[in-house]
Amino acid sequence: MPLAAMTLGGIGLQSIKQTAEKYRGGACFEATDGVFASSVYLHVTPAADDAE
Repeated sequence: MPLAAMTLGGIGLQSIKQTAEKYRGGACFEATDGVFASSVYLHVTPAADDAE
């Protein structure tokens, strides 16, 4: 069953998605042919020390 057809019922997946969104990113989860895949992206800004 495609993950898109299911709700994000697991507390772990919800936590990952919420954390990613907190940092202006996102998360994508997919299950196809018995394989689970996830992608997470975050918006990262350089620290003041790295701006040199």
